[in-house]
Amino acid sequence: MACLKKRINRDVLARVIEYLYMEKCHTALFYDKNKGDFMSSKKNYVKEIISDYCVLDVETTGLSAYYDQIIEIGLLRVRNNQITERYSQLINPGFEIAPFITMLTGITNDMLKGMPSILDVKNDVLSFIGKDTIVGHNTSFDIRFIDTGFESILENKYMDTMQFSRKVFPELKHHRLSDMTQYLHLSNNEHRALADCISTKELYDAIKNTMSEKKLQVSDLWVEKKYYHSKQDIHSIQATTNYIDEDGFFFNRHVVFTGKLEKMVREDAMQAVVNCGGILDSTVTKKTNYLILGDNDYNAVLHGEKSSKHKKAEELKLKGQDIEILDEKTFYDILADYNYTESSGEAVEDKESTQESDSELIDDIYFEDDSQEGWRASVSDELRQVEKLYRLPEKSLWISDNVSPLNPEITSSYSICIWEPDYPLQAGARKEKNRIVMTITPSSAPKNRPDDLEFYIRERQYEVLKDVVPDDAVVLPQNATQREQGIMHLQFNQHSSSMVDYIIKHTMYCVENYEAKADQFGCCSKFEQCSNAGQCMHENLLYAKACAYRKNLEQGRIFFGEKRNID
Repeated sequence: MACLKKRINRDVLARVIEYLYMEKCHTALFYDKNKGDFMSSKKNYVKEIISDYCVLDVETTGLSAYYDQIIEIGLLRVRNNQITERYSQLINPGFEIAPFITMLTGITNDMLKGMPSILDVKNDVLSFIGKDTIVGHNTSFDIRFIDTGFESILENKYMDTMQFSRKVFPELKHHRLSDMTQYLHLSNNEHRALADCISTKELYDAIKNTMSEKKLQVSDLWVEKKYYHSKQDIHSIQATTNYIDEDGFFFNRHVVFTGKLEKMVREDAMQAVVNCGGILDSTVTKKTNYLILGDNDYNAVLHGEKSSKHKKAEELKLKGQDIEILDEKTFYDILADYNYTESSGEAVEDKESTQESDSELIDDIYFEDDSQEGWRASVSDELRQVEKLYRLPEKSLWISDNVSPLNPEITSSYSICIWEPDYPLQAGARKEKNRIVMTITPSSAPKNRPDDLEFYIRERQYEVLKDVVPDDAVVLPQNATQREQGIMHLQFNQHSSSMVDYIIKHTMYCVENYEAKADQFGCCSKFEQCSNAGQCMHENLLYAKACAYRKNLEQGRIFFGEKRNID
């Protein structure tokens, strides 16, 4: 398959990959049952004019699928442009919602008492959606919460009326659902799921009608182009790119940071925003569109503590200001969802000559898909053998294709992953999805070393297995961020006979030393069998790692059965 080329900032790509590697990016990897592997959600993003579809909207306790929960789901089934069926359900998030959310949505804690959990309504929601294309306003936000809440991935195609609105109504400064309903005199947007679904459906109708009146096709709206941008001083941080994606999330949006970022240096994060066309501000004002909180700040919010910037942002939002509050992990998800570029040279007037100059632009970084089949297939085969060796369920170990969100033909990296099992979690516990053994990227200098692959591995893990590093591997210098995060950077020739063996040794080490991220559970249904045997008898080693009773058994403490020695 031919592979489209896209220029990617090598340094920022490395930082995002390091984050994906250390923490995993929930929205970047999605399970593809047909392939038995993972893919980017952007593969399902489409831009179409259709008459049969399903409208989706959710109300949540915040904007982070990592920390917040769904409190209401609304759905519309549309056939031949007419609403034929509706679905609306309040959801109990498992904790009391903040007064700010009640003021914003009108949903109270009393309304949520006795309501089902998100998993309780999973089958009903999926049955209602079926195989329909999903239409929403800022749809990726809703789908991110649905995927996390359902602990599975929606495979439906989806569209975003916000992106259509920006193209069809460019004269507007803001394109929130409330802005569009007011501008087009649609049904009132009420921050309730079903009401927002009706507004979204009417907005999509208005978009189609306007396009018909102006004789516009979808291809007319998304003309491939790049914003030509020369370097300029924006609050002392200069853009280091000549081309900025106008469809990017932060393009022409005012962004404020607050709190300490855990995974990136603040200057790197600000540079990424500027390179995406964003405008940095130091304080929250009426111009601010996004307030990005460091993880410590967002976690403090969960305990009722808020910074002055956060309180100001909430105050402005309640007054109708176009402002959203993002946590650090969601910020990284957005960087992974939208590509941006960087040029190391000075801006020049001749755009064509700039594109051709190796000295001015970073080399193209991408995988040619057909060139990866050899080593990738070998790794997949070996992972199946490791599963058998450790008695793990099928697909406990896998190699994921991390594709470029905007160009699905491009594979930007691979990750060797361990799938976190389904535990009997305690109430309120958050289940982790996967662990990443290592991340593999194409060569950073493809013209000089086209057959090379670059590996990102935890430094502690690398040091333990230092003796098994093959002679033909090259240990590359660490940059500042890699040193801070404890990441080693290696280089292999993909045809090396030792490369696959090195990957598998690291995988086996990670399986043997696996520590579950999820909260531990007391014991499973096999507690009597384990007690009589005096040791854990669960067939899934990874599952057993989270069992607190297993650790008691290892210490000779038996609470049940014939060998019970603890009253």
